[in-house]
This record gives sequence, C-alpha cells and structure tokens, in this order.
Amino acid sequence: MRLAIIFAILIGSLSAKAACEKRYIFGFVNTGPSFMVSDQGEKQGHSYSLLRELVERIGCKSSENPASYAANAELFKRNGLDIYGLSIPDSNLENRGEFVEVYRVPRWLIVRKDSFVPGAPISSYFKDKKIIFGSIIGRGLFIKPDEKEELYKDHRIREYPTPAEVYSALKSGKVQAAFTSPVFNYYFVREEVRVKSLVTVLDTDYISPIGFYVSKSRLSPQERNSVRRHLADMKKDGSLQSITKDYLFEEDLKYYSP
Repeated sequence: MRLAIIFAILIGSLSAKAACEKRYIFGFVNTGPSFMVSDQGEKQGHSYSLLRELVERIGCKSSENPASYAANAELFKRNGLDIYGLSIPDSNLENRGEFVEVYRVPRWLIVRKDSFVPGAPISSYFKDKKIIFGSIIGRGLFIKPDEKEELYKDHRIREYPTPAEVYSALKSGKVQAAFTSPVFNYYFVREEVRVKSLVTVLDTDYISPIGFYVSKSRLSPQERNSVRRHLADMKKDGSLQSITKDYLFEEDLKYYSP
C-alpha cells in the first residue's frame, strides 16, 4: 500500500513537470498603458502585469511578445501566440481563439475643448461633419464597427498604429475626438484634462468587454479551462483589482470590480 502511494505521488509529480515543459507565448501591445519599462528597467503596464501574473499561476515556461495591436492580432491568427490581450472582442480573432472576459467597462469620449459642446449627447459628435475621429489600425479604440463604417463613408476617421499616436493627433488638432477606456484615460488624458485642453465624456450606454484571447489550436480545452480557472482565482483573491488599481483614477476602480 505504501509503495502504491509513493508510486502515485511520483507519477503525479512527473505529470505536473511534463505539463510545465510547455512554453506559453503571450502577446500584448508594446506601448503604455499596456506595457512600459521604468527608468530602473522594471517591466510594468496594465496588460503586461495581468498576463505576467496569469502565466506565473499557470506555472509553465513563457515567452513575451510585445508588439502593436495589428501585429499581434495577425500573429495570433497565424497561431503564433497562446494568449493575447488585453483586447476588446474582435471578430477577426474568433476563428482562432476563445475570448475570456476579464472586465466590462464603459468608454469615454475624449473631445478637444474647442470642439466640446456642454451637455451635447455623444451622438451629436458623430453627426457633426467637422469632427474627425482618431482610432487605431485594426479593431479600433473602443469604437463600434458600425460607427467606424459610417465614419469611413464620410472620410472622418484617421487611424494610427498606437494609442499614443491617437492622443498626439488629438493634442495637435489633427483629430477632434476619440474613444478611450478608464485605463487609457488615466495614462494619456490626466495631464491634458488638468490643463483643460481635452474634455472627457462618460458613455454609459456602451459597456465594452475587455479580456484575453486564448488560442484554440495551441491550447487544449483543458489548458484553456486552466486559464479561465486561474483568472477566476485572481478575481476571488483580489489580485486582479490590486494590479488594476495602479493604472486608474481611484473613482474609476469601480468599473473594474470583478
């Protein structure tokens, strides 16, 4: 009986070790607030920190792939990534991956002060032919597909590789409006709002899921379930919110509560 127990422990230990020989490749956007490197060389960022914690809990080897949204999305479609995020739902990725929701958050409309109309509904900015919207190449920056299509028809959208370039275009006046999330709002807009060059308008009518895509081809159903289980644990033990609070205004943390 004792030998049988020892044998079972050894087999379990070897199985766990074999499982952890797998190397997870996780991708994330390579600019802030998704990923940054501090002056001391420390890697940080909202997406990076969440993915790092998740992969460490899985307990296997890992490799990082910081790149633009468009580049990582394309790599994911070519089965080059195990996990990619954070992302809003993207129909272009659905055939290759499963979307694992982490949060559901409202979006903000950022408007230049010289284009802002107090009390005006967000729909009015879409109707105003003088308003050019900024977005990122690919899925977009919290903009609905039908909204994007209408802006395309009117030639009123300019797309950029990174969120930083969208915000730069806002500050320079190349575009007058763009959508964002509370995390992006904190990273890019806080100083601009303080000096009153930009105005943010909360859009509670549009709640966007934000999460990770896990590869259907690179990860087995059991491995994908493991990702979901570890994410659920992160929500339960408070580590998800503990990581997120570093990238938000305190009053916006409620939108990221599990």
